[in-house]
Amino acid sequence: MTNAANVSSGRILSEGVAVFRRNWRFVLLAGAFEGVLAFGQRIVDYQRWGGLWGILLVGLCAVLAEIAVKGAIARIILVREGIGEADVPANAGAYLGVSIFLLVAVPLGIVLFIVPGVVLALRWCLAANFTLARQMSIRQALRASRDGTAGHRGEIFGAFVVFGLAIYGPALLLTPLAGGLRSLGSIDPLSALGAIRAVWSALAGAASLTLTTGLFAAFVGRHRALHEVFA
Repeated sequence: MTNAANVSSGRILSEGVAVFRRNWRFVLLAGAFEGVLAFGQRIVDYQRWGGLWGILLVGLCAVLAEIAVKGAIARIILVREGIGEADVPANAGAYLGVSIFLLVAVPLGIVLFIVPGVVLALRWCLAANFTLARQMSIRQALRASRDGTAGHRGEIFGAFVVFGLAIYGPALLLTPLAGGLRSLGSIDPLSALGAIRAVWSALAGAASLTLTTGLFAAFVGRHRALHEVFA
């Protein structure tokens, strides 16, 4: 990895800020798409689509669409940042597989026991971008992320905590306005609070892409071949 001894929570966050400043149009586009998806899911008439099966179908389509669009935009940013090479195509199938795997494995680990879920998230946080920037397979990407983050997961966790407080903290303001946590899910999507929630979803999606790309830049670095990264 690139001078891993210098990787810190501050460096990860600063790399994210630098990525946003140079690619803010693409980052906001990804966030806007995520916000539109979140809004669309809330206005769909699920009874018309078959009740529970409709919820599952719409949810699955939304997840696949989000993965595809975010992956395409992340690939563009990685190439623009010099982290990925334009003449080395992304492994789209592996990216989809890693993304779905993490969507299942991390929440399952958190539900079963909070520490394993967090550990899995920290261990594999680089995997998706390895498939986009280095054309790795699912197994290669997971192994590379595991090895690359070893010894630095505390720094990654610190960056995630700061990120979470900055992005998700303001969402708590919706709680008293909506009448409590249980009422958050029943906010009318066409109301003022619903609009605020949609905008927040878009900003959270944009910030998430910024952080993961900045994290990858901090660990892997720019303009380096794969054999140099693991030298």
